[in-house]
Amino acid sequence: MKEEKKTREAVEQELEEIKKKENEEMQKLWAELEKEREKNRMLQAQLDEVPRNEDVPSETKEMEVQASIEKLDGESQTDIGAPETTSRPPSPPKQSF
Repeated sequence: MKEEKKTREAVEQELEEIKKKENEEMQKLWAELEKEREKNRMLQAQLDEVPRNEDVPSETKEMEVQASIEKLDGESQTDIGAPETTSRPPSPPKQSF
């Protein structure tokens, strides 16, 4: 009877430790997700601003935004420990008529 109680207490304690570790990991992942969301908001703000700047050729603005996106994407992958992916091939230039 005493052995069963000790075993049960040990299992319960181990379960509590596992729950605590999982909770800490979830908090860490939520914080990383919030960082990603903030980066996305910043990138969206940049994209929203692009058409307003008429003094710079459209292709130049798109290349700057794409470079910024790739840089932040690479940082994001590094932040969460995922292997960095190769950069995307450049988009073909858009032709305006």
